[in-house]
Amino acid sequence: MAQLRPGYNFDEAREFLKINFQFIDSAYLDSVPAPQSFYRTYRSPDLGFDNSVDFWRSDDNEIGCLSFRGTTGSLDGWGSNFYSSMIPAKGTIKLPSGFQYNYCFAQDSLAAVHEGWTISIAYMWKQIDSLVQDFVALEYRDWE
Repeated sequence: MAQLRPGYNFDEAREFLKINFQFIDSAYLDSVPAPQSFYRTYRSPDLGFDNSVDFWRSDDNEIGCLSFRGTTGSLDGWGSNFYSSMIPAKGTIKLPSGFQYNYCFAQDSLAAVHEGWTISIAYMWKQIDSLVQDFVALEYRDWE
């Protein structure tokens, strides 16, 4: 599986910024150039607090990139911002659907994360996990 180059690389950063801006309001999308060496393979439906996740692949299929849409202009979109307390970086969240999301963003017991974003990730987790697992499995097949 390909690795990003060590250190800061302007071309890589520019491509990832272009990917990030593909979630921009459609009225402005034409003013943002599309990535030149990545293509989008997946966009999730709106989930949880009106969040969404894209999966992009490099043209050579060696690099995968997750891109998240956070806050939108909707009340749901702003909902996660108001869950602004900091919670332990390792724990469990149970969603109303019954899905239990066990997360670990840091091993340090003093580390904390934004509760709203953690809940948002919980809503997107099944899509995120599936996209990454599929990408990794494809790469392993290519190595055989």
